[in-house]
Amino acid sequence: MIRLVELSLVGKLTNAQRCLLVEKYATAEDALASLGILHFELYQVAEKIITKCQEANVRILSRWHPDFPSRLLVADPMPMLLYVAGNLPPSSVPAIAVVGTRSCTASYGKPVTEKCVELWTKSGCVIVSGLANGIDTIAHEACLRSRGTTVAVIASGHQRISPQSAQHLSKQIVEHGGAVISEYPITVAALPPYFPARNRIISALSDAVVIVESKLTGGALITADFALRQGTPLWAVPGPITGTRSAGCNNLIKTGKAMLLDSAESVLNTLFAGTMHEQFATDKHCYDSIPTDLVKLFGADPIFTETAAQQWNCSIAEALVRLSELEMNGYIRQIPGGRWHLA
Repeated sequence: MIRLVELSLVGKLTNAQRCLLVEKYATAEDALASLGILHFELYQVAEKIITKCQEANVRILSRWHPDFPSRLLVADPMPMLLYVAGNLPPSSVPAIAVVGTRSCTASYGKPVTEKCVELWTKSGCVIVSGLANGIDTIAHEACLRSRGTTVAVIASGHQRISPQSAQHLSKQIVEHGGAVISEYPITVAALPPYFPARNRIISALSDAVVIVESKLTGGALITADFALRQGTPLWAVPGPITGTRSAGCNNLIKTGKAMLLDSAESVLNTLFAGTMHEQFATDKHCYDSIPTDLVKLFGADPIFTETAAQQWNCSIAEALVRLSELEMNGYIRQIPGGRWHLA
């Protein structure tokens, strides 16, 4: 590993070039030798980085390590090394990236993010974001409050996280079973080019990217661009046309680049439609004595998806699939506000 860290410190090489050298020469040491770079000083720096990582419980994963996230295969360029604090969730667990402006509105952006993240977390999804102020922080915190798993991708080394509030949040994320990851060595400070670079990782780690409040320019739109390049489904929360904070989101929707997010359930429907339809279409518990069960469940008043999930003792995502099946069979219908009523 020390030679890989050493190779990562060699300037004037891209990650792609470093990886090609390792694959060509079989080892990082031989790759360094081919460049005529086997300096003791660089080796010492790499040694110190590894020592600091060990002291801080930060793992270093190379792209050839079995624990390296397979999702990052679509990240162009793919990181050669990943510095990981905490536990990376399995790639089989659905992940939703939630990003947006640092200067979000307390009356709209904040509650929308909290409500959506709460539902997605309770549905078993991992929440991915960038640990920045504003929407990112709100998304991480909402996930933790719902006892979920969240992953933060940072644009600095683990010992150079700023501001102080982000340091505290990063510790909470790790303590609650999530992960804080970076492609930069532990002592490296964030630089302007590092922020857009980390956004490609946020998108690549996710099954869907959701933009909440973004102006016409900004980091969230860079994440949106990466999502489009990587083929990650992109959603945007529409916002008021009287201000600029949602202008970027509205434009993504207007130009057809992003799907309009009109409810948190719409993302879940897309994520789970292909994987859960078969499982619950044959679920005897769901369909035995449907008319009687429906009368008992719905009564005279419409119910929310959360209520159905509680009654069925299942996740919200599973309940959504069941409700959709019932709607297709003509037993119930969805009404404004995300509620369900007998047809």
